[in-house]
Amino acid sequence: MFRVVDIGEIYICDFGQNNGSVQSGVRPCVIVDNKNACAFSPCIHCVPLTTQIKRGLPLHYELSQKDCACLEADSIALCEQYTIVDKTRLKEKIGRVAQIDLIKIVELCKKNLPYHYR
Repeated sequence: MFRVVDIGEIYICDFGQNNGSVQSGVRPCVIVDNKNACAFSPCIHCVPLTTQIKRGLPLHYELSQKDCACLEADSIALCEQYTIVDKTRLKEKIGRVAQIDLIKIVELCKKNLPYHYR
C-alpha cells in the first residue's frame, strides 16, 4: 500500500542532487496531483518551494509565511519546475496551502504545459 497524500498538502521532500537550476536537496513542496494518484500511485506530482524570492516571474507564486504558518519564511512555488517524485522522497507533512493558493498554483502549472487548458 502506498502512502496516501492529498492535493494541497505541503511536505518536506528530498529532491536529491540535480544540476544547474533544477531544484535539489531537502525542501518543502506542494502536492498538486489528482485524488487517484494521491491514493494509489507510488509517484506524485509536486511543486518545489524556495525562499529565494524573485518577483515578477510569470510561473512563480508567492506564499506568505503569515498565511501559511508551516513555512519558515515567505516562499515561492516554482510552478515551472512542477515535477514527479517517488512518495518515498516525501519525508514529513508540515501543513497545507489555502484553497485559493492551491487553485492559483495549479493554474500556473497548467500554463507550463505546451497546450495549457482553460
